[in-house]
Amino acid sequence: MNENPLEVKMELKQNETYSNFLLKNIEKVNEINSISYEFEHIKSGARLLFVSNDDKNKVFSITFRTPPVDDTGSAHILEHSVLCGSKKYPLKEPFVELMKSSLNTFLNAMTFSDKTMYPVASLNEADFRNLMDVYLDAVFNPLIYDKKEILEQEGWHYHIENADDDIKYNGVVYNEMKGAFSDPEDILARNIESNLYKDTAYSYESGGDPKYIPTLDYSTFLDFHKRYYHPSNSYIYIYGDTDIIRHLEYLDKNYLENYDKMKVDSKLTEQTDFSSVEKRVEKFYSVNDGEDIDNKYLLSLNYSVGSVLDLKLGLVFNILEKILFDSDSSYLKKALLDADIADEVMLDYNNGILQPVFSISAKNAKKDKIDEFKNVIINTFNDIVKKGIDKDIIRAAINNFEFELKEGDSGSHPKGLLYCITVMESWLYDGDPMLLLKYENALNEIKEEAENGLLENIIKEYILENEKYNYVILSPKENLSDEEDKELNDKLKEYKESLTDKEIDELIKDTNNLLEMQKTPDSEETKALIPRISISDIDENPGVVNDVEIEHLDNNDIYIRTDDTKGITYLDINYEVPINNEEEVHMLSLLTKCFENFNTENFDILNLNNEINENLGDILFTISPYQNMKEHDKFRSFFTCSIKAFSNKEDKMYEIMEELLIRTDFDNKAKLKDVVKEEVSKMQSRFMGATHRMVLNEVLAGINKKSMFVTHLNGIPFYDFIKDLNDNFDKKADEIIKGIKELVQRIINSRKDVIITVGKENKKQSLKHAKAFIEKYPCSNDTNIDIEYKKSDDNTIIYLPSMVNYVGEGASYSELGYKYEGSMLVLKKFLATEYLWNNVRVMGGAYGSFIHIDKFGNLGLVSYRDPNVARTYEMYSKIPDYIKNIDLNDEEISKLIIGTISDMDTPLNVYSKLREYVTRKYTLDTYDNIKRRRKEVLTTTNDDLKRHYDMFNDFIDKSVKCVAGNKSKIDEIKDNFNKEITLF
Repeated sequence: MNENPLEVKMELKQNETYSNFLLKNIEKVNEINSISYEFEHIKSGARLLFVSNDDKNKVFSITFRTPPVDDTGSAHILEHSVLCGSKKYPLKEPFVELMKSSLNTFLNAMTFSDKTMYPVASLNEADFRNLMDVYLDAVFNPLIYDKKEILEQEGWHYHIENADDDIKYNGVVYNEMKGAFSDPEDILARNIESNLYKDTAYSYESGGDPKYIPTLDYSTFLDFHKRYYHPSNSYIYIYGDTDIIRHLEYLDKNYLENYDKMKVDSKLTEQTDFSSVEKRVEKFYSVNDGEDIDNKYLLSLNYSVGSVLDLKLGLVFNILEKILFDSDSSYLKKALLDADIADEVMLDYNNGILQPVFSISAKNAKKDKIDEFKNVIINTFNDIVKKGIDKDIIRAAINNFEFELKEGDSGSHPKGLLYCITVMESWLYDGDPMLLLKYENALNEIKEEAENGLLENIIKEYILENEKYNYVILSPKENLSDEEDKELNDKLKEYKESLTDKEIDELIKDTNNLLEMQKTPDSEETKALIPRISISDIDENPGVVNDVEIEHLDNNDIYIRTDDTKGITYLDINYEVPINNEEEVHMLSLLTKCFENFNTENFDILNLNNEINENLGDILFTISPYQNMKEHDKFRSFFTCSIKAFSNKEDKMYEIMEELLIRTDFDNKAKLKDVVKEEVSKMQSRFMGATHRMVLNEVLAGINKKSMFVTHLNGIPFYDFIKDLNDNFDKKADEIIKGIKELVQRIINSRKDVIITVGKENKKQSLKHAKAFIEKYPCSNDTNIDIEYKKSDDNTIIYLPSMVNYVGEGASYSELGYKYEGSMLVLKKFLATEYLWNNVRVMGGAYGSFIHIDKFGNLGLVSYRDPNVARTYEMYSKIPDYIKNIDLNDEEISKLIIGTISDMDTPLNVYSKLREYVTRKYTLDTYDNIKRRRKEVLTTTNDDLKRHYDMFNDFIDKSVKCVAGNKSKIDEIKDNFNKEITLF
C-alpha cells in the first residue's frame, strides 16, 4: 500500500498550469488517506477535483448544478436524454452499449434536488478513459437538438396508434414518477422540502410531477440544457490510482478548449423568510377501498437546521440521530413509542441540500394522535435540555459514529463514488470540496464540548427556539389513485374530442414516427463507434478468493482470512439451525428483529445500547439460505450474527453477541408488540418501494423450496404472519414468545461456522477467541430443514394503491431439463440490453425491466414502474422467437461477453471476499466450475445463444405469473389469473 500518495504526484505544483488547468490547491486528507488536487480550467471555467490514492477502482463524475424552475422534471428528463446519443456517438442508446461492452464497476446517472450527476467507475484504465469520453460527449454534445423524439421517449408524449384508440400519456420518466408518486413516504418527503423552502428551487420537484411533466415543451427542455450544461457550471471529479496528467490533457483538447468561461445563473439561494412558511401542511395519499384509514396517517415534524457548510453542526446532528433514535430505548424514540402514536417512528437528517432538514416522522399514525405527536417531541426535547443527556450515552454515540466515519463502508459501490457524493455536498455550494471528509478536528472539538452541554445547546437553539419548521400531515384517502386515473382519462378524452381528424392523424403520425425510430436498430458502423477494450485484455482465470485458512473443531469450522482492514475485525457466526415447519421460519425471521429491543440479564435496553455503541461498529442478525447447486431442491439455512469492531474490542464482540442471543428477556409483551407493529409498517414500505422484488420472489416461490423459504422470511407469507400477529396479539403472544425461546435454545446448540476477516497482525488473537467460543458452546443437534413444500402453478394478482404496475413470470429451467452454462449469462445480458430494454422500456414506457437467471435453475422476468400489463406479457411471450432469430456478428458477441464479464467481476469490499468464498462452500460450487463457466462466457457464439430457444419456449409455456399494481390495468387480463391478494 502507498502510505503517502503525495510522493507519486510531486511533479504537480500549486499555482502551476497543466493543459490549461490551474492547480489552485493541494491538500493531504488523512481521514481517507488521499491527496486532493483542486484545479480550474482557465478558458472554460470548469472545476476539477482529483482525489489521488492507491484505489484501483477509479471513479469519474461530471456534475452540473441544476436547480429546477418548475415541476416539469426538466433536470430528470435531461439526465435520461443526454445518454440517448451524442455527436461523437450518434447511437440511440450509448448508455446501453456501455452496459453491454464495458468493464464498468459503476455506470449510472442521478438527479438530485439541485444537481445532476454522471458517475462511472472501472478497474481497467483503458476502459475508464472510454467511459469518460462517452459521458463527456453525452453531456456536452447530446443529440437532443436534432431529435425531438428523445424528449418524447424519455419524457412524455401523446400516445395514439389508431384513430379509435384512446389518447394516453407515455414516457419513461413520466411512468417512473407515477411510481414515485404512488409511494406515501416519497409523497411525504416531497412535501417537507417543497413547503419548508417554498421560495427556493427546493420548492419544485426536480424529478418531475406527473401532473406537470406533460406541460414541458421542446424549447423549454432545450433551454434547460443550454442554461446549465456548460463547463462553467460543471464539477469534474476524478478519483483513484490513475494518470491525471493524461486526463487533464485529454479534457482540455477534446472538450473544454472549445468553450469560453460564461456566467451561469445557477446559484442556489437559501430560504431566508420563514414567516410566510405554512407551519401545518396537510396532503393526501391513496389507499385501497375498505382500509382502516383512522390508523393510516403519516406525520413529520421538520426543522431547517443551519447550513450544510457548517461541518461541526452536521456532525452534531449525526450524533444526535444516534442518541435520540438508535434503539427503542433512545430518548425520543422511546417517548414516541410509549405514547402509542404510530406503528413506526423514524428520524432523518437530510444534509444533501443547502439547508439541511432534521425530520421526526411517524407512519401508520392514529388520527386522534396527530396533535400529540408534536407535543411529545417538544416535551421530550424540553426534558432533555433541562436534565441533560447522560454522558455515557454521548460518548458511546460518538464512538460508534467515529467508527462509521473511519471505516467508510460503501457496500457494493465504489468507495470513490461515496466520496464523490460527499464532496458535492459542499462543493456545489461554493465550499471547500473536501470539507465534509476532513472531520477529525471538528469531531475532537465535539468530544470535548459535549461534556459541557454542546448537544443540549444545539437542541435548544435549532429545535426548541427554531421557528424554521413545518409539520406535514399526510392523510389517507380511499381510491385516490383511481380518482386521479379517472380525472386524467377524462381530461385526455376531452382533449381528443377537441381535436380535428387532421390533428388526430398528426398525433398518430408522431406516435408511429417515434415507434419507427425506436424499432430501427443502429447500423453496425454506428455501434462500432463506441470504444471498447479487447476480449484479449480479460483474464481467463476468475478472480475469486482462495487465500482462506479453515480450521475444523468437532463439527464446527473456522474460516479466517487476512487483509488490510484498517484495524477492524469482521466476524460472522453462522448457526445452522434445524427448522421443522413454516411457523418456525416466521418466528425465526421475527427473532432477528427483536434483539436490542429487550432487556437482557445484565443490561436494561438503554445500557445495552450504550454497550453496543461504545464497543462495536455494528451488530446484525439475519437469516441466510444457500441453495444446493447439484440438487436444486435442497438448501442450507443459517442464523447469522454479523459483527464488526476495532480489533482491540474482539472480546466485546463475543460478549455482546452472547448477551443478546443467550440472555435476552423476551417476556416483555409490550416491547414485542412494538417490534411487531413496526415490522408491519416496514414491510408495507418495502412492498411499495421494491415491488418488483416482491413480484419476482412470489413467482420463484412456486418453483423451488429455497425460494419458498425466502418468501416465508420476508415476503407475503411472512407479512400475513406478522399482520395476523399484530391484529391478534393478545391471543397469540404467549405462544410466539414460547416458540422464540425454543428457537434460541436450538440456535445455541446448533453447529456453527465462525467466519473472520482481520488484519494479519491480529490473526492469532482472532483464532484464539473463535476457538474458545466454539468450545464453550458445543454442537448437540442436527441441521435438518424439514418444511413441507408444494409446487404452485398459481397465477397471482397483487392489488396495490399504485399508478403503475410490476409484471412478472418465472419457472425452473432445470426442471424443464436444461443445465446452467456460461452462455446463459451472455444471453441474459443481450435480452436485458436489447429486447427487454427496447420493447418494455423504450417502446412500452416502463422505467425498467429485468431478467433473472441463476445457477440454481431459476429463471424470471419482471418489469418496474410499468404502465402496461397485457402488452408486457405479450412482449415476454415473443422472447423465444426473438432468440430463434438472433444473428449477431463477432463484434456484437464480443461486446456482450465483455459486459457479462463485467457483471461477473464486481469488486468486493474487504469483508465480502471471504463471504463469497464461504458461499461457494455452502452451495457446493467449485473453482473449477467457476472457471468452466467463465470460459463458456468467453467463448460464446451466436449459435450458443440461439440454442436457448427451446428453454425459453418451454419457459413461456410452463411459467407462473404474478402482477402487482393498478387495479384498472390488471383487471384487463384478470381472467388469466386464479389467485388475488390485496395486501393493504
